[in-house]
Amino acid sequence: MLPKNSAITLDAGTLCLQATDALEYYDPPSLFTPLDFGLVGFSFACGLGVKVAKPKKTVVSLMGDGGFGMTISELRLLLNRN
Repeated sequence: MLPKNSAITLDAGTLCLQATDALEYYDPPSLFTPLDFGLVGFSFACGLGVKVAKPKKTVVSLMGDGGFGMTISELRLLLNRN
């Protein structure tokens, strides 16, 4: 189970629609979605931003292969920030 103060970021797509039904959210703002705009690739970059802003917070980013493929270059920023 995720800690109650976790941040969850979702990408556009079926996975995220299912996740909104399956996951529980406690501390607002704890759920970050692009569902109003349908942005593929949002989740990883958003999760990275949340982690940089709140380093002690548990962050979970859910996305499909397309979204991850679009944002995989952000891993370099993560490695540089360590």
